[in-house]
Amino acid sequence: MDKISELKAIAEKAKELGGINNYKKGKDAVAAFIAAANPAVILALLAELKVKDKRISELEAKLAAPIKIVNYDEFFICHVTGASDDYCKGWVDGRNAAARDVGKAGFTVGDE
Repeated sequence: MDKISELKAIAEKAKELGGINNYKKGKDAVAAFIAAANPAVILALLAELKVKDKRISELEAKLAAPIKIVNYDEFFICHVTGASDDYCKGWVDGRNAAARDVGKAGFTVGDE
């Protein structure tokens, strides 16, 4: 069990049992929570939270930036590559399918 899960379980037990006056298990649960929620643990949890917040911000920034997928027409592909019409149509269809799938995944697609 990780630190967050451990602290959560101790806190839930203290909340559940700690409100009962003159109940030894309740007093023990509150004492266990107070002992577990010491400054070092709280500071470690806050540091972990800060790292995760930073990572979320980085990922949100990446998600906001459009993904550039080159959008050439069939004529350009055929002219540059000298390939067959079928190849060129396949290339354009593949590009369009990729742009569609990237868009479905929640990203913004932009042309270069």
